[in-house]
Amino acid sequence: MFPVTSLACECNPASSVDTLWRGAVKSIHEWLQSLGVDARKAVILLPQVRHLQLARQAWSEHVGGWLPSMETPQTLCAGWVAAPTLEVAGMTFDVAMDRLTALDLLRQASINRDTNPLALEHALASLVHTAHGIARAAFLVPPLLRAAHWQACREALLGGSGPAGRERALALLAMEWAAQQAPARTDALFFSDPQEARRVSAWAAVQVGGADPLAHAVLQSASQYQPCAWLDLDAALANLETAACIPVGAGELQVAVCIDFEEEAQRSAAQVLHHVSNHEVPVVVIAQDRVLVRRIQALLARQQVQIQDETGWKLSTTPAASVVMSWLRGLRPQAVLDEVLDALKLAPQCQLATQSLETTFRRRHWYRWEQVVPDQLPPSAAALWQELDKHKSRFLRMSSCLLTDWLACLREVMQVFGLHEVLSLDAAGVQVLAVLRLTKVDEFFEGWSRSLGPLEYAAWMGWVDQTLEHAAFMPEPVPSAAVVVTPLSHAVLRPFAAVVFAGADAKRWGVGDSLHPLLTPQQAQVFGLPSQETAMLTQWLALLHLCRIPRFTVLRRLNDVDEQLLASPMLERLLLLRQGAGLQGELAAPDRRVMGWMAPTPVFPPRPSAPMLLPKQLSASACEDLRSCPYRFFVLRVLRLGGADELEPTVQKRDYGNWLHAVLKQFHTERKTPQTLEQGCQMLRQIGRDTAQTQGWPEADFLPYWASFERLLVPYLEWTAQREKNALTWLDGEQIVQASPAEWAGVTMHGVIDRLDRVSVQPPTLQLVDYKTASALSLRQKLASASEETQLAFYAALMLSHAPTESLQAVYVALDEGRQIKEVPHPDVHHHAQLLIEGIGHDLARLRKGAPLWPLGQGKACEHCQARGLCRRDQWAQPVAQPAPLEPPW
Repeated sequence: MFPVTSLACECNPASSVDTLWRGAVKSIHEWLQSLGVDARKAVILLPQVRHLQLARQAWSEHVGGWLPSMETPQTLCAGWVAAPTLEVAGMTFDVAMDRLTALDLLRQASINRDTNPLALEHALASLVHTAHGIARAAFLVPPLLRAAHWQACREALLGGSGPAGRERALALLAMEWAAQQAPARTDALFFSDPQEARRVSAWAAVQVGGADPLAHAVLQSASQYQPCAWLDLDAALANLETAACIPVGAGELQVAVCIDFEEEAQRSAAQVLHHVSNHEVPVVVIAQDRVLVRRIQALLARQQVQIQDETGWKLSTTPAASVVMSWLRGLRPQAVLDEVLDALKLAPQCQLATQSLETTFRRRHWYRWEQVVPDQLPPSAAALWQELDKHKSRFLRMSSCLLTDWLACLREVMQVFGLHEVLSLDAAGVQVLAVLRLTKVDEFFEGWSRSLGPLEYAAWMGWVDQTLEHAAFMPEPVPSAAVVVTPLSHAVLRPFAAVVFAGADAKRWGVGDSLHPLLTPQQAQVFGLPSQETAMLTQWLALLHLCRIPRFTVLRRLNDVDEQLLASPMLERLLLLRQGAGLQGELAAPDRRVMGWMAPTPVFPPRPSAPMLLPKQLSASACEDLRSCPYRFFVLRVLRLGGADELEPTVQKRDYGNWLHAVLKQFHTERKTPQTLEQGCQMLRQIGRDTAQTQGWPEADFLPYWASFERLLVPYLEWTAQREKNALTWLDGEQIVQASPAEWAGVTMHGVIDRLDRVSVQPPTLQLVDYKTASALSLRQKLASASEETQLAFYAALMLSHAPTESLQAVYVALDEGRQIKEVPHPDVHHHAQLLIEGIGHDLARLRKGAPLWPLGQGKACEHCQARGLCRRDQWAQPVAQPAPLEPPW
């Protein structure tokens, strides 16, 4: 049995990073020389992989001779033994896979009987997180002592009762699940055979930035056979009062207090650029707030700064992951056609057919899979839809099957539509294919899938989502990167020239959360899990080591949306220590942002001219656009830039209007003789149900509009009866009419007239009826300036072109007036129809000659105009003869 020797390093808190590494390797070398052992067979354990090259380089430069084996515990055992064979029912430490296993364990144990999805999600997350922590802590215990360790853990959990019984049951399940795991690969570091132990002549471990429990356990076990030493580089900082002696920028610690998120990101990026421009590289950006760091990276990327991101980001946020999730959403049983189109647009070989599909869907207002009629699709779109329907039907038939079978179906879909090849050309796509097993399924995964049993579609989707959410995408290494983004713990004892630490507020740094939601602090201590105090101490030590770097800038913000933020307790503690040592505590960091001057570019009203692009056909709404705002007519009718309507999965008011028009037309067409009020209501209800079924509206989605329809039945039938008493009979409905006025020089009129009635008086008169859901008051206000009213005048002009000798009336009918239906007649529709024809004809003639289409809309015409973003009315400058550029204020 050898005692574990504590080595001393000839360093002090003010020593630089290079000095520390030089002192560390010299101390270990002198210890090995004093033992007279072969340095080639010695093992030096380091805390991080990134320290290996630094330690080896320091040994070569300052010691020389044979290099000992410098490894982390993980890299050392990876070179000694192969990965252990995992039990099929065991723990994989893959969060997505273990969540499915945990769900099965919860069902078997009958712990989570709550059907609330949020409660189930909380139970799953807590169970998996706790089980992983317990298992990893157990791997730090030597294998010969592990049985006693598990017995102590059971005793700590079994005692007591009370309101936390459910949490205790989950913790017991997590412990038993963790206790069944196969031996870890790191068990190879705990020698039980003296012959094997002789492979190593001596052991040494370096501690920096907090204790390494695994390295400490390995040295305690190895001390039975070989000399062991422990070099604690944190010892110089053990007396925290000495932290204030660390020189930071000639005794200065720069702190920038920003107003909000954007200012903090801008000032952080500007500070990094300042260091890079002064050749103070590499610069480390501490990834304390990942959202903030992503914004900083985006700002730096604009300046072509090379960045090495050592933290990566969630694989679920990459475009490659969105491709897979879009297809899964598009193939699920309740998918709407907008989701199907979103998936198809990601397949490069289906672009033309997808455009044809989308045009047909929007023209026919199809939004559900069941509404699609393949015979009404264009040939290319029909072929694509047939192929897609085949795969969708296969998914529906499967309903519940093994995870590997689900993946086989998804793999086939991605290969058929060319998505597999697209993802293979992208770094993130390759990782997506790998983590989802879309390229190759290993033997263990197949066995685990069989043991898990069949999964429903929702569970499979959950596995895919969790797999992508918990996998990290690591970008390709950048060897000559000027900026390194890394967490605080990974920046310890690395030779950076400057530090930019953003996000140093109390919300994001220095206030620890509960690490173990199912365990009390006393229970966590028995399990060997790190406590909150240990985690805080690790961060504090990492901060103190980081202060060795001479250029240190800390940034924080005062506001986070509507929340006021305080400085981090860690930062406040460091500043107080420095002040207590007589050093300047907080020095305001200069704002490195460069303020530039730009000459304003006034925006003037557009005045486009398109004499050769005028449409050949105009509707009532097109004429309304031309009269209210010529520029809107240009955008929507000439350029045809109107936004495409969403394929909404619910019934919209426009859909209800189309349905109501169809119901009323069929009612009047089939109603041959007068009926009682009850007979009329029954007939309208039956026609309404049949029409809704024909149009594919689900009864549940249509229920709110059906209630409106019920309120309309009696008033409408009473109104119809009154009109018949006044000698007004229904003639036609939903009539499509076209006309070619001579004044329009080849441009045709096109419209659909809601209803046309015959007035049985002399002279013969037609009454044009337009249904409206607006109030009667607003319709009267609209007709108060009849010369500016377009719709009734347009329809009247259409009818007069076909029956010029007949007398014509026009009336708006307000359907949503409560218990009564009201009519709002047009005062002189003949005259205004002729004025409309002449006015539009005059405007078309001017446009053919190149007259500009000015944005002349005002008031309500501009409030919800789709072209407002193009005319930029809100940014117009005052018109001047010649805009003069503004000079800088100096």
